[in-house]
Amino acid sequence: MSSLSALRILHLRPIVRQPLRSTLAAVAVAAGVTLTVASALLLSSINHSFLAELRSLGGSSSVRVVGASGEAWLSEATVAKVTSVPGVRSAAPTVQAVALAERPDGRKIYLVAVGVDCRAASILHLEGCNSGVLSQIHGNGPLLVSTSLKHEVGSGAAVLTDAGREPLDAAAALPALDRVNRGRIAVFSLQAAQHVFSRGHRYDAIYVQTARGVDPSVVRARIQRTVGSVDDVLPAGAVAPSEAPAGPLAPLLGFVGVIALGLSVLLVYNISSLSLAERRKDLAIAGAVGFESRRLRLGALTEASSLGAVGGVIGVIAGSILAHPLVDAASSVALEQGAGVRAVVYLSPGVLLAGVLIGMMTSILAAWIDPACDKGRYRCGAARSRSAGRGHDISLRPADDCSRDRRDERDRSELRRGAGWST
Repeated sequence: MSSLSALRILHLRPIVRQPLRSTLAAVAVAAGVTLTVASALLLSSINHSFLAELRSLGGSSSVRVVGASGEAWLSEATVAKVTSVPGVRSAAPTVQAVALAERPDGRKIYLVAVGVDCRAASILHLEGCNSGVLSQIHGNGPLLVSTSLKHEVGSGAAVLTDAGREPLDAAAALPALDRVNRGRIAVFSLQAAQHVFSRGHRYDAIYVQTARGVDPSVVRARIQRTVGSVDDVLPAGAVAPSEAPAGPLAPLLGFVGVIALGLSVLLVYNISSLSLAERRKDLAIAGAVGFESRRLRLGALTEASSLGAVGGVIGVIAGSILAHPLVDAASSVALEQGAGVRAVVYLSPGVLLAGVLIGMMTSILAAWIDPACDKGRYRCGAARSRSAGRGHDISLRPADDCSRDRRDERDRSELRRGAGWST
């Protein structure tokens, strides 16, 4: 009998013949994978949404300068230093804050409020910016909003700022802003944003365009040397240490995932032990006729990995569904209030593939530590091969008893020749 035939008979056929037990094992794996995948998708969705907002705000810039503490403390002197660095084409200071758009019915929408001047026109693709016209505008309300936000809030809406309510009706709708933060954005003049968001004469970030043909990494290094180590100089779409969007969620969700997988291993371990214990005689016969314990053990691990793969696929599907309410809750509680960004579920291919692999490894680990899978028990069947040839019961006993009954290799060879089996 070939190894593949033995694998099919001893390990794969019982999966079909014991559907309830196989289902329980797959569900146990799926439960742990579900929580792990949902937690991983929550973190990846928050990070991806935050990075998407940074990239959309950065426009065509390649470098971003922010204060090390995440607070607005960049000054006009810092802007002048950055502008003087060789390889810098333009440097645009900005004010970035979280604001609330209030509809006439009282519903509030979190959005990103940005204060810019004409230095940011080329970065945000704001055509026709005129510094003289901006200086003559009175009032502190937003100048531009996205078309989608204009339609969503309707007439009579206002932006709630540190200085009070600023009406939105006078703001012009710009379709190009629909691509920025999914349309949740309001653009103020730089001076107005500094006033209504209590920035004084400070800025939150400086976006830098590099000259053509110049390596942005080289320019970043030059800017870092110029402004010093206090401020962070990053690629335009990179997250500063002070801006970690997930915050304390990452270690907490990692702990939840480890606990869930540990419980899955325990459940699969119990199910695997029961299943292999019921097949002791079959495994002993296979060992008696010459199948190496290594092959039998590999078969048990193959059986476990098959169930783990099924459980992993189920867990990935369930985790993807569970991630939607988790992301909505985390977005409304943390990300929207902290950054004005609305998180959406991002189905990372790496997370989905890792979910299936985790399911397989969970089952393999449970089978590996299972004492019923110990290779000494398989050798026990071969050790009592003489009893098997006489028709006596060959049900397995503990490994210590087997060592006392062990026969030599000549007995195993005689039984193999008599039974007509080959290894």
